[in-house]
Amino acid sequence: MNQLEHSSSFKCKKWTLFTLSLLTAIGMVVGCIMFITLSFAVDQMGDKLESRNHQFNDWHLTSTVSSINDFIDKNEKVLPTKNYIIPIVLAFGIIGIAFQLIGMIGAVKQHYGMCMTYSILYCLGTVGSLVSAIKSPQYVGSLFVNLGITLLAFSYARDCNQIEMATKFPMTSLTGTVGNNVTIIEHPAYPPQYSNEGLKGWKAG
Repeated sequence: MNQLEHSSSFKCKKWTLFTLSLLTAIGMVVGCIMFITLSFAVDQMGDKLESRNHQFNDWHLTSTVSSINDFIDKNEKVLPTKNYIIPIVLAFGIIGIAFQLIGMIGAVKQHYGMCMTYSILYCLGTVGSLVSAIKSPQYVGSLFVNLGITLLAFSYARDCNQIEMATKFPMTSLTGTVGNNVTIIEHPAYPPQYSNEGLKGWKAG
């Protein structure tokens, strides 16, 4: 039985990493659903405003709709349309959720390879947070959060590696049943004690 696997620190790292990965994955799913819902809601609102503008010919609505249309026309090449932005958001969301699933499965299964992959990918995200924090100080908080999770992931991956190595190459123990061909010497054999007379006789011989 490996003592590290049943230690409280190892269990704390395991379930903390699993909980953080699970919460992040849930947040990504909720974020993608909200973005798609809001994008369709904005389109429906624009259609309603435009129909109401044609129906009542309100000056305020006319100016609002025209200003929105002018902004879209000016930034048409910069702003992505709905046909492109939704698939892009879905693609990034799926990649992020898959990344968090690697962390969750690796934490539960105590798999060294998956945990190390998760740690390396999170380290790349921490580097991106560092660049963002250098450009804008408002991202300093996210930098420290990502840095803490990265250190936790690397520490847990190291513990998983130690457990895996101990399982593959266990240390042999001498305690147990001994075969019939093995002789156990309970007390060490001391060299014989010779008297002075015996030594004199041995030298004379």
